[in-house]
Amino acid sequence: MELGLGHLLYQRPVEVAVSLNVARQEANTRFQKLLGPDGPRKLSGLWKGQRAGVVALRIMRNVLLGNWPELQDVRSPVSALRQSATSQMVSPMKDLFRSVTGRMTHASVPLSEDNVPHYPRIVPSDITFRAYIDLLAEEELIPLIPLVLAWMQRLHIRPSRSTLATALVYWVEVSTDAPLVQKMKGGPLRSPYMKLRRWMSRWVGHHNMPMGEDIQVALRRIRFFREMGSYIMTPRRRK
Repeated sequence: MELGLGHLLYQRPVEVAVSLNVARQEANTRFQKLLGPDGPRKLSGLWKGQRAGVVALRIMRNVLLGNWPELQDVRSPVSALRQSATSQMVSPMKDLFRSVTGRMTHASVPLSEDNVPHYPRIVPSDITFRAYIDLLAEEELIPLIPLVLAWMQRLHIRPSRSTLATALVYWVEVSTDAPLVQKMKGGPLRSPYMKLRRWMSRWVGHHNMPMGEDIQVALRRIRFFREMGSYIMTPRRRK
């Protein structure tokens, strides 16, 4: 998934309703131009030797902490069960043990720098934070999503249902157990997923929580971007 840094930091909070089919056609056209008639271009995903997504996240974090140092005191309202959705498939027994014992290894995230610059003219919006959440998921940093939502709350930025739905769709990947484990731990209502939902509801109010339709739209949107991301990184065979 490619997110321009200019879009992440400067886009005005105005959403244009574009149908999924139109968006898909536009994305396919752009990707075909990138690939070209002679086969795929080499897409490294690196920026000066570092992952472009990590660089973008570091810049965004520095912007936020530089403008609002009080965000450093904000704590995440809930912790994840695992680092990513794939970690459970790679080591299911280790994940089961951690789920039952309550032990969770917090990954170190290389997103901080000693000197945090100030950007007084940058004003983040709901759309800015939704793009930030998408980038966290792209870099397998989903456990940080609740903290980013808590930053929004501290900055008095009201989230849209779309942003909350996007966060929940990603969050479910790292916050739910197998049914047997859930039962051993007191049932699904005690899961980190439900804890985040309750925290969201206290923040925005029950009537402003995402509905089933909002969740479905977020699911389709995330699936679309992930499929497109896999597509542009897969080499095509020459005819």
